[in-house]
Amino acid sequence: MASVDELRIGCNQPLPPLIEERDGRLGGFEPELARAICTSLNWHPAWIYRPFPDLPELLEAGEIDCIMWNFVATAERAARFALTRPYGGTDMALLVRHDAQITGIEDLAARTVGAVRGTTNLEQARRLPHAPRVETYDPGLKVLGRLVEDILDGTIDAALDDEVPFRALTTRTPDLRIAGTIPTRSRYAIAFRRDDDRRRDTVDKEITKLMESGHLARLWERHVGTPLPPGLD
Repeated sequence: MASVDELRIGCNQPLPPLIEERDGRLGGFEPELARAICTSLNWHPAWIYRPFPDLPELLEAGEIDCIMWNFVATAERAARFALTRPYGGTDMALLVRHDAQITGIEDLAARTVGAVRGTTNLEQARRLPHAPRVETYDPGLKVLGRLVEDILDGTIDAALDDEVPFRALTTRTPDLRIAGTIPTRSRYAIAFRRDDDRRRDTVDKEITKLMESGHLARLWERHVGTPLPPGLD
């Protein structure tokens, strides 16, 4: 059982600009936010990497204390977990090769779109108009790299995922571009067990203080490069 001053945070893989590894140290928006919260509470954040679909079961089994990895707040997740107030958010985006003849969602007929199993992105991919073929990817620490490789070699025509990490990816990989977005207004929240609502409430208050002080907005703008999404209440 973890000590009361340690917060075991379940996450999947480095996902710039939200989570990054530099010189063996975890950085990016979410680790900085977690450190700000934990410093105020005199806690120690401990990051635990696991495949994304395994995180809910690990949380309910008590092997981690929370999930913080661009975890989209949905009605289903709110019924299952104790979610904090949103601390960030994104729309979904379509990632394609730079020379692809795809300029938007309307060009996906008879094409193949990749999405990761266990995510809201896969659910959205299956609802896309023009009924593209959906290629499901098993999650893991290298799944984003596999999606990129398959786009570049033509195995799939596009991938659907959060716009925030995809935008960051295109700045490092000139052969990729965003072909279109879906205004999902997805909002990120930290998930705790239903019976751990007291700790959720404690973290919630810290997020509120960081929002009111402007620190949350400054963190988001520094790492993501855009204003904090509206409607985080």
